Amino acid sequence: MNSPTPPSPPPFSPVPAPFRPRRIGLLIGGSALAILLICAISAIIVGPRITGDLSEEEARVTEAQAAANTADQELRRAAERLLTTPAIRYEGSFTGPDGDRIRMDVRVTNEGTVRGELTTGGQTAEILDLSDRTFIQVGAAFWRKAGITDGREKDFAKQWVRVPGDLFGFDFGDVLAPALFATGMVPSIDENGYPQQEESPELGAISSVDGVEAQAVVLGGVTYLISTAEPKQLLGVSTVPVTESGGGFQPIAYRVSDVELRAKLKVLTDDERQLLFDEVKRQMSVLSQALDSIVQVSLTGKASLSPCTTSGCTANLKLRSRVTSASKYVTIGKQVTVEVDITMTLDGKLVKFCPVVLTMKPKDTKTARCRASYYIPPARNPKTHQIYAAYTAVARAVTTTDAKKMAADFADEIERNGALGVKPPNKSHEYLPPGVSPPALNTRQQQARTRVEQLAKQACADVQRWPGESAQHWGDRVHRRLAELVDAEPASANLFAEVGYLNETLARRWKNPVTGREGWEKGAKAPDVVLGVSELEPELFLDLKTGAKGLELKWYEDLKRQLPERYQSIPAITVRC
Repeated sequence: MNSPTPPSPPPFSPVPAPFRPRRIGLLIGGSALAILLICAISAIIVGPRITGDLSEEEARVTEAQAAANTADQELRRAAERLLTTPAIRYEGSFTGPDGDRIRMDVRVTNEGTVRGELTTGGQTAEILDLSDRTFIQVGAAFWRKAGITDGREKDFAKQWVRVPGDLFGFDFGDVLAPALFATGMVPSIDENGYPQQEESPELGAISSVDGVEAQAVVLGGVTYLISTAEPKQLLGVSTVPVTESGGGFQPIAYRVSDVELRAKLKVLTDDERQLLFDEVKRQMSVLSQALDSIVQVSLTGKASLSPCTTSGCTANLKLRSRVTSASKYVTIGKQVTVEVDITMTLDGKLVKFCPVVLTMKPKDTKTARCRASYYIPPARNPKTHQIYAAYTAVARAVTTTDAKKMAADFADEIERNGALGVKPPNKSHEYLPPGVSPPALNTRQQQARTRVEQLAKQACADVQRWPGESAQHWGDRVHRRLAELVDAEPASANLFAEVGYLNETLARRWKNPVTGREGWEKGAKAPDVVLGVSELEPELFLDLKTGAKGLELKWYEDLKRQLPERYQSIPAITVRC
């Protein structure tokens, strides 16, 4: 759905026509007119004195407005850079839900994948945040402090464990992702794509971050430290505690202003970003062994040891599972894997260890059994013997299917992230048909290509990306601007914007007057710009790409099928900003 473009600013008021003195009459000669003009000028001179001086109050208002405008520009420029920053490193500290100060050193991609370390209470936890699923790896002491004292703490200490995203008070990916962080620095975007102004920022003091001079800008209780040198860049952030009146309750944070946070920011280099991607992929490869603290498994009723004889005993554990999750990878209706370890002893000596794997529904009850065989000779009877069965039960956080889906999602993110910085290997084409790169162009075609590239750069410059705006939405607006620029070209240029082809003729474009949606009729293929004597006599196709991908061979083959046969070898070329 194409969002409407933001409303244009109100037009300027028309400038009044210059004053023209009325002709007074034929009886008044030139000298009389001169006297009138002198008198008029004299009246102005001796009349009440009106100057451009402002009162002290007006001057203060004007100065405050100028400062607010400067602060707003500082924030906007830093936010625009942060919005398309591929990855950021945050070093600092924040206050957790229990009031403890937590040190953090985390790296966060533009879309919110997080990898790093958190240190609290002498315990350092590694963190891995993937979309709406968060994992940590930390020692048993941390879990005991968190209230896990049923034996799971020993298992949790050995590997990655899935935890609620807000375990530490806020979801790192949702709050610290550069693309999301930037939205809090400038007016937000409403559902129709219109900027929404909230409150005015204020200029603070000049300071420095790691030796780099920074201007403080305060907005909504958050102090942003922005480099004074170009290009403008966010170097640090500091917030005030968020509390309810009369208490110290800190709500779950969804914005940086909800977190008592102090941190400095550093943009990752291309090499550092690649190391981050490689590290996340390595850790994802072992997540199939991760445990799940969100899935709770408990014993239902009493465990039974039956039947038990002098030759063996069976332990019966009736277990109940309960799952609460909003994750797109683990849903309420999905089965979970529960691993149960049962240890049986006879008179204090180990006689059997049973690892039992159960597949359970979220609200399910199943029985795990362990059969221990042993031999008690008659010489030892009659005598009382003690048989014990102990168990631990943990749930696996990631199934094989989950792992594949998460890996695919992350691969897509890496490709999108590449469009923000160094582009990943591009498997699609810059030129088509394949085998000829670049295609030979005559003088007329080369001139057309150069001109369209100039217009594409102008379109990208004209359409500034709003904070919070998706790459696709921005790209759609850039394409619409390119079409406007091409349509404004003289007819002699023989350039046509957004021409659709279907069944060897021109395709029809539809528009829904209610929803505003528009598009081509089914099956049509439409290059962004066509060079030709007419739309039905093309000699070159040019297609604008604002992301990492180039032309797809399937798109080109589908386009050829919609063209008259004589035009099915026309080359197509990618145009970029």
